[in-house]
Amino acid sequence: GRTVANGVSTVLGWLEQPLGVPAGTEVEIAIRADDVVFNPDSAGSATILARQFVGIAYVYHLRLANGQKLHSWQPHTRKYEPGTPVTVQLRNDHPLSCFQDGKIVTPTL
Repeated sequence: GRTVANGVSTVLGWLEQPLGVPAGTEVEIAIRADDVVFNPDSAGSATILARQFVGIAYVYHLRLANGQKLHSWQPHTRKYEPGTPVTVQLRNDHPLSCFQDGKIVTPTL
């Protein structure tokens, strides 16, 4: 992502997490599968590639419009078929670890 005044602009949208680096700085964001949420959307820019049942939940394999792949951990009640178009977002209820040049960047909350 790229830092802006009050957060980080990412391919998944806005991450409301101001960082202690100048606006315009490129950062890497450590995203866990449970930080990724999605909803079926016929106009969505991502696609479900695969679904794996892991006992109490599903791990979805998603492909974004730019070709990036990521995983999303969803409850067992959210069952969607591969090939389904989806809209993907990051959960914004806790800070995510961000890095610049391999070093962690501290949020300025």
